[in-house]
Order: sequence, then structure tokens, then C-alpha cells
Amino acid sequence: MYVRIAFVLAAILSFFAVACSKLGPDYVKPQLDLPSRWQAHSGDDGAIGEPNLEILSRWWSEFNDPTLSALIEESLGSNPTLEIAALRVQASRENLLSIAADTKPSLESGVSSSKGTSSGQSSTGKTTTSYSASVDASWEIDLFGKKRRSVEAAVADLKTEIANNSAARASLTAEVGETYTAIRSTERLLKLNQERQGRVSKLVQLSEMERDSGLATYEDTASIESDLANLQTSTAEFELSIDKLYISMDILLGKNPGYTKNIIKPNRDQLIVPTRLVIGIPANTIRNRPDVLAAEQALATEIAKIGIAEANRYPSLTLSGSLGLEALNVNSLGASNANFSSLTANLIAPIFNAGKLKANVNQQKLVSEQALGKYKKTLLTALEEVEKALITVTKTREKLESSASAINAKEKYVGLVKNRMDVGLVDAKEVTRAELEQLALLIEDERIKADEVKAVIQLFKSLGGGWEINPKDGKNEPAEAS
Repeated sequence: MYVRIAFVLAAILSFFAVACSKLGPDYVKPQLDLPSRWQAHSGDDGAIGEPNLEILSRWWSEFNDPTLSALIEESLGSNPTLEIAALRVQASRENLLSIAADTKPSLESGVSSSKGTSSGQSSTGKTTTSYSASVDASWEIDLFGKKRRSVEAAVADLKTEIANNSAARASLTAEVGETYTAIRSTERLLKLNQERQGRVSKLVQLSEMERDSGLATYEDTASIESDLANLQTSTAEFELSIDKLYISMDILLGKNPGYTKNIIKPNRDQLIVPTRLVIGIPANTIRNRPDVLAAEQALATEIAKIGIAEANRYPSLTLSGSLGLEALNVNSLGASNANFSSLTANLIAPIFNAGKLKANVNQQKLVSEQALGKYKKTLLTALEEVEKALITVTKTREKLESSASAINAKEKYVGLVKNRMDVGLVDAKEVTRAELEQLALLIEDERIKADEVKAVIQLFKSLGGGWEINPKDGKNEPAEAS
């Protein structure tokens, strides 16, 4: 009988719990006024439209460098920071499961044995033993949506951590790419500097010959020797920078120092930089940025917490019941009259708290306003980073065009000087000086080319590239908000 009553009450309460509306506002994605085009991009090259998610998710493949791809892929599986971010996602997922479980009834079972002696004055003074076995159930009915809002907040927290994990992944891939670019570029700068050092050494020899012949002074030779010493110092600095960059790469890969030198082989070739980039329009592109997604989900969390704070101002209802057996000896537990049952409904309502619960609601509303402000700021920062990256790519490529023209002109000049030396119009020192000027242009050109690669990598990153591959369906997807 009691069991039937419990089931009936539970069914009725379940109906009302489902039928009850949740307190507090529902989350609605903010509609913000975003620009329709990038200010730093004219759109003349056709690079406007929906961004290619496949390219953005694996942007390093666009450089067609197997070593770069191998380094990034390895870092994604072994970097400690990324491992921590992944663990935070797992912890957030477990937290969601725990909070979701609170919306369901709990069921416990137990057995007990007790022995006691009554007072001889107030009773018979006999010693009695009793045994019991019971199943206990408890359920807090979600009358005002507190538990459902808690689940909403936990879901948003999980999505925030997924987005943060994607942000960590994007930062890591960009950092590995930039470090690899710096290694390759610095090695080429070292080679060019060594060539300059060889030319200046030749100038020192020529100057010493002229000095011995009375055609040059000791001051002239000392000045060239000073230039040679400066180049030797630069060579040592380049070598030190390369060693440090290799160590930085080791750490990014989660390896001990010395590991990366076995992977990156000497390569004097330039990275193949993609020339056409589908950057999309701001309203579509910015949605792919993990930091924007994280900020949006953080806002959703705070909105859900308003409902939790509101529900705390209203009564809570807990339904509990027990069903079991109790007897004075174990053999009697199976008797027809050994069963017992109970059903309790506990309604608790706040009466006086000096305005604390109302203040909690107001506080949470203010916190959600702060989260909205952070979301807007994150969007503006994203727009700023993309615009600056576009400007840097454009201006760097303009500098490369000017640099190529200067190098071509200097190459012709060096050829002319060599021709003049062949007919005796100038000496070898003039040719060497012209070659040194040419090497100076080549060194500056190498620096600009490295800046171009870094600018493109930063553009990929600012566009939201590098989110985690979805292990369920194998597709590259950002942690989209809902």
C-alpha cells in the first residue's frame, strides 16, 4: 500500500516538476554590430567569403613543410600545457555528470543490527537485539528550476573549457610555427653573416698588403679589423640564438633539451608561404576564435546562475521514503509482518535573511553584466588582431617587393664592378665592398621573409585556426556555442 502511494506521489510531483518554469532569464546569444568587411583588406584578390575551416584547423599544412608539420603534430600530443587543458575539459565533464545526477532521485540500501538493555526502573530491564534491512530513497523536486539552471551552467562551463583547450592548441601551434621559422631564418642569417665575415677577412688581407706597400695606413687596416671583430661577435650571437631556439622548441614539444636537433635538419630553403588566404567576413570569421567562444560560454554560465540565485529565494521540496524489514532475530526478517515503510515530504522556505538572497540575485546580475562586457571586449580584441595581422602581411609583402628590386639592382652593380676590375679600372677591394653591400641587402631580405612567415602564422591564429579534431566524427570543429 505504502509503495503504491509513494509511486503515485512521485508521479504527481514529477509532472509538476516538469511543468514548472525555470526562474531567471534564458540565455540568448548577444547580437552585436560587427563590421561587414575588414578595413585592412581591399578584397581585390577574392579572399572574401566563408573561411575554409579545414585549412584553418590545420593551417601548417599550407606551408608544405614536412618538418614543420611533424613538429606541430608531435607538440599536440606531448605539450604539458595542452595536457593540462585537456584534463580541465575532462574534469569539467565529470562535474557536469555530477550536477546532472543531482536532478535524479537517489537510492540507498543498508542493513543494521542493534543490541540494548532497558532500565529496570522504567521497563523490564531485559536485553533485546533487533535486525533491519531497508531501501531509502530521496529526491529534491526541482520546483523552480534551480537544478536545471545548475545543469545549464555546468554545460556552459564544459564548453568554456573546450574552447580554452582549443585556444591553448591554437597558441601552441602558432608558437611552434614561429619558433621553427626563427630557427630556419637564424641559420640562414648565420650563413650570410659568415659570408660577410669571409669578405671582410679578405679586405683585411688586401688592406695589409696595401699598408705594407705604403698605399694604406695602419688606421685604415685597424678600421677594417674592427668591422671583422664585430662580425665575429654577430656570428657568436647568431649561434647562441640558434641554441636557445632549439631549447625553446624542445620545451614546446615536452621533451628534454637536445631532442629537436635530431629532427630539424639543416635546410637553407625558404618556407613556401601561401599567397591567397580566404579570410571571410568579420561576422563569420570571428565566431571560429576559441577565445570568443570561451567568453560567450562564460556569459552563458553567469546568466544561468541568475536563475540559481532566484530559485534560492523560493521554497524547496524534498521527498524521501524508506521500505524495509525489521525483526528481533534474523530468521524472522522474512515474516509477513516484519516489513515497514515511511514517506516524508519536507518543504523548506526562507522567511527572513535580511535581504541576503535578494542581494545575491542582484550581485549575480552584475556579474553577468561583467561577463557581457568581457565578451564584447574579446570580440573587439579579435577584430583588432585580425586587422593588425592583415596590415602586417600586406606591408611585409610590399617591403619584400622593394627588397627584391634592390637586390636585383645591386646584383647588376656587382657585375659591373667586376667587369671594371677585369679591365683594371678598379681593384679587388671595390669588388669586395660591393659584394658586402649585396650581402647586407640579402640579410635584410631574409629578415623580411621571416617576418612575412610569422605574419601569416599570426593571421591564421587570429582567424581562429587550430582547434581540436572531434574524436567522435573525425571532423575539425570549433567548440560552437549554443
